[in-house]
Amino acid sequence: KDAIIFTYGDNDTYPLWYAQEVENIRRDVRVVNLSLIFVDWYIEKLRRKVNDSPPIKLTIPSESYRGNKRHQVFFANPANPQNLTTPLNINTELAFMGSSANTIRGQSYARSQNLYIPIDKSKMLSKGLMTPKDTARMVDNILLKFPTNKQYISKDELAVLDVVASNLHDRPIYFAVTCKNEKLLGINDYMQMEGLGLRVIPVKTPSLRSLSIYGSGRVAPDKVYDNIMNKWRW
Repeated sequence: KDAIIFTYGDNDTYPLWYAQEVENIRRDVRVVNLSLIFVDWYIEKLRRKVNDSPPIKLTIPSESYRGNKRHQVFFANPANPQNLTTPLNINTELAFMGSSANTIRGQSYARSQNLYIPIDKSKMLSKGLMTPKDTARMVDNILLKFPTNKQYISKDELAVLDVVASNLHDRPIYFAVTCKNEKLLGINDYMQMEGLGLRVIPVKTPSLRSLSIYGSGRVAPDKVYDNIMNKWRW
């Protein structure tokens, strides 16, 4: 309920919008298109209630996404230019990257290529986002590592990071398997296959890289079976 699902192109987005707007199916789910999230008006729309879907929380304020701001957030560490690998709390860094005070010569920057989402295990259990049987496997942090040769975070990547980090403890977050593999921002090992959707979870499972996005994380066989056999229409 109230899930967020990232889709990539026309073929995996418009059928879902049709299902919601015309057939009134699962109007509580928010479809977020990765091809549109680069533009400010679309990011702003996420903050509003749509149908039965509550507003999506974002840490970075509207003004910081507006116009050509933060099209590129470069990796830079003025205090220690040689160190861009120290893992930093994404909540702190999102607030930093969204602040007007963090610019170098007018350009926004990020202080590390390695970020982590701290996990509140008790909250995820109380919200029903994880089950008690997963308690022993749940990690303290979800790690996000950008390639060392990557020079900046683009606005769409920043907005996706914002959506995931700001809502992970309140709403299920999915990526459709039709997304490009790189759109997962390196958190493949923290995914759970539930049919044609991969849910972000605080459990690390080594991915099967040979299967591209389909091999991300683990499979929830009971949920896959229920979705395929009882919910899909053939």
